[in-house]
Amino acid sequence: MRASQPFAIVWALSAVAVMATSAVAQNNVRYYEKDGLTYRESRAVVKRPVVQTELQPRERVTYREQVTTSYEPRSRMVYTPVTTYQWQSRWQDVLNPFKPATMAYQLVPQTHWQAHVEQVDTPITRREMVPQREVLDVPVTTRRYVDEEIIRRSVVNPSRGTSVARREAIGGVSRLENDPGPAGSNWRPAADQ
Repeated sequence: MRASQPFAIVWALSAVAVMATSAVAQNNVRYYEKDGLTYRESRAVVKRPVVQTELQPRERVTYREQVTTSYEPRSRMVYTPVTTYQWQSRWQDVLNPFKPATMAYQLVPQTHWQAHVEQVDTPITRREMVPQREVLDVPVTTRRYVDEEIIRRSVVNPSRGTSVARREAIGGVSRLENDPGPAGSNWRPAADQ
């Protein structure tokens, strides 16, 4: 019994909704005669739902990433090699017993590191989220009810002078006017010949 109660409530609410949407606001009935016929004309005003969709501009803010690169001067310590040549004396043939030892001079490279400061442009990259406003056309659906007049016409009582009012037997045999009948024709049954 409890399971049928929600069903009954839903059914009752849906019935009320159907009756509310198809409710007749006005109902006028009149009778008139035209071309020998009596017509019944009923006019009813009903509310008909109309769904209308139109584009409306809406503003939207979106964020996009913007990357900027700038160069800033920085100083740094740089070491560079410095090479100098100096004369250096040296004994030759010292261990040779057959030859006397001699003193020789030759250029010998000497390298040392020299420090100095130089300016360098260093790239610095920055990332920012920049807001952008854009206008979009968004479809917006509106529902409203419009009064619509429904006219119904039907023939109620046709008059006697028209072909619609003539009531004759359908089927069977009826007498035709100017019918000569069997006496005035040359027709005879086959047995008489």
